[in-house]
Amino acid sequence: MSRALACLLLLLAALAVGPAEARRVALVVGIDNYQQVEKLSRARNDATAVAARLTIAGFEVILRTDPDRRALSVALSEFEERLRGAEVGMFFFAGHGVEIRGTNVLLPADIPSTLSETIILREGLLLTDLAQAMSDSGVRYSALIIDACRDNPLPRQAGRSTGRTRGLGRADAPRGTYVVYSAGIGEAALDRLSDADTSPNSVFTRHLLPALAEPGVSLDAAVKQVRERVRTDAAMVRHAQNPAIYDQATGELFLIPSAPRPEAPPAGTAPSVALPPPPGGADATELLFWQSVQLQGQAPELEAYLARWPDGIFAPIARARLAALAAPAPPPRSLPASAPAPLGRDGVQQLQRGLAGLGLDPGPADGTAGPRTTAAIRAFQAATGLPVDGEATEPVLQRLRDGPAPGSGELARGLAAQAPGLLEARNAAEAVRVLELGTRLAPQEAPLWLMLGDAQRDRGANDAARRAFSQAQRAGAGTPVAEEAQRRLAALPAATPAAAGTQPGVQPGAPAPPGRCGVSFAGVRSQDGLTGFAFRNSCATPMAFRAECPGAPALARGDLTVGPNSGTVVWAPARGAAQACRVTSSRAR
Repeated sequence: MSRALACLLLLLAALAVGPAEARRVALVVGIDNYQQVEKLSRARNDATAVAARLTIAGFEVILRTDPDRRALSVALSEFEERLRGAEVGMFFFAGHGVEIRGTNVLLPADIPSTLSETIILREGLLLTDLAQAMSDSGVRYSALIIDACRDNPLPRQAGRSTGRTRGLGRADAPRGTYVVYSAGIGEAALDRLSDADTSPNSVFTRHLLPALAEPGVSLDAAVKQVRERVRTDAAMVRHAQNPAIYDQATGELFLIPSAPRPEAPPAGTAPSVALPPPPGGADATELLFWQSVQLQGQAPELEAYLARWPDGIFAPIARARLAALAAPAPPPRSLPASAPAPLGRDGVQQLQRGLAGLGLDPGPADGTAGPRTTAAIRAFQAATGLPVDGEATEPVLQRLRDGPAPGSGELARGLAAQAPGLLEARNAAEAVRVLELGTRLAPQEAPLWLMLGDAQRDRGANDAARRAFSQAQRAGAGTPVAEEAQRRLAALPAATPAAAGTQPGVQPGAPAPPGRCGVSFAGVRSQDGLTGFAFRNSCATPMAFRAECPGAPALARGDLTVGPNSGTVVWAPARGAAQACRVTSSRAR
């Protein structure tokens, strides 16, 4: 170890004493090893990872894993004691929770398996009591993040259950308190997406962790981004999970500021940081060095950390902070006095043209915000972190004009997130439309194809579902999504070939060889004395092709084109009865 590093670590040890101004205190709890009810597998991982993130953000962290009722009570007493004189208090819980008689109860590791609601209320941690205790401590900002909305683990007997069957109920947050549930009222939060899901964290927490590390992003903005990502992931496995936010806080909480931190105060008055066990992958030396970087927050310290640990556990955060320091400071944020007014006709037309340029298909630029325009706005809002309400307002148009264009993958996920609600509202046609649009924007996203196949199957379009599931296999080759697509393909009814002499327009083309994509003939139709020859491209890229069509020899004289995962109709004057075409060659454009 270099002399400079040794001195830095000794200095850190000397500074980690005494109280601090603007102290932040967090209690983080994760319980997997329930003694009498169903065990969990990711809650401790969630708590340990969140504790590491909050330590990085300057919190004094109290971390408890698998506490019984007594250990949880001791931790709560310590938490309440430390909150005195603190500026911010945060509580994170991963484990089991139930709603009983309108009260949300978090369950310790030794909760009994009982049908007595009175016992559960007495032995569990009442969320309302905890929120009130945090408020009474005098902290300016209290935050409670609860990833405990899994299925009720308590017994059911003869139609009777202890508490709500699944999920938690509404939270009545005291003033100054910000509460987040990983799922909405009565919803179950997913611990994993499937049996093949290898993530060490729950679906909610895996998205929360990177959001907590983003410099210059408020907790509220970060949680709203997490909510959209969780909705999308859950929808891909046909599950509804909508994280709920109950905001009674005053002001905003920025976990990691975008601007440089002030110089460290003199020795003896610097922030006191309680260090949990080093997070996975970080040794004690690296963690202590990073804590010293936290005290300064300037570019030289961040660069020194990256030089010493270029692949360290905190390296992505260090690089993000360096980028933030190099960027111009954002203008001061101000809250609007009221909701933004809707755009006029001209403004809506500008918005429609801009959304069309992103490939979101808002319909004609007629100045009327109909359903297609609303769906396009919602996708754009989700992709850019704006509040998702589908309204055509000035902030949306301003972001479209001045901000960087969002990625096609984010736009596609913003579209896909709307599909479950549309299906619940029995609007399968619109669900299919937004999913098809999403697959055109991001054809490499295998889960989108899986969702599209489900939507097509549910409306009885088995051939279209088969094409979507096949594309999911190709796009997700080697992943669990491809395996799931194969299972759903196998469950579809066998395709029935059309007999000769069927109606024009429904003649099937020869499918592409198994495991390969290609262009195939899809049928003929007649209109206004012309014959249309339909072709289908099952590839994720535009294709150029040639075809021989008896009665329409002109089609063989040059290349025809068709977009990715879509179809085209070529019109020509046909001689005699229309007959099936044969694709003679095709290539990617």
